Parts: sequence; structure tokens; C-alpha cells
Amino acid sequence: MSDVRREDAMRNPPSEAEVLSWFDRLSNWSRWGSDDQLGTLNLITRDHRRKAARLVVEGLNVSCAWDIRAITQEGDHFDLRSDTC
Repeated sequence: MSDVRREDAMRNPPSEAEVLSWFDRLSNWSRWGSDDQLGTLNLITRDHRRKAARLVVEGLNVSCAWDIRAITQEGDHFDLRSDTC
């Protein structure tokens, strides 16, 4: 983003209604059909995987897992210690 556009965005931030409209307008919900289970993972095609595999230099494993807090904090919407949310 250019400095001019960034400055303009800071002076004229979008309204709450505009930001909320982005959720519907920019959503990929149902893009691949009502029974789709992958969502945007559909964009990772066999060809993309082949190209990515060619970029591998070292065979390092990297975890994408996130640590989950075992203790809830005030304001949490669900209890991580229970089976129900």
C-alpha cells in the first residue's frame, strides 16, 4: 500500500457497517458448493503441491500446531476444560 493511500485510510477509516459488509461480500462460503469440506484449501492444487515440493532444500519438520491454554480467563466464551462450548 502506498504511503498516500495509507494516510488517506487513516484519515477516513471505514464505517462499522462497511467493515461488517465485508464479511458477506468477501466470504468464500459456498464458493465450492454446499457440501464442501475444504474451503480455501481447494486452492492448493496438485500443481501447487508439486511446485512447493521442488522448493524443499532441507527436510525439516515444522509444527503448525498452536499451544492451547488449559486455564480459562475472564471473558472466555467457552471452557477449554470441558467437552461442550
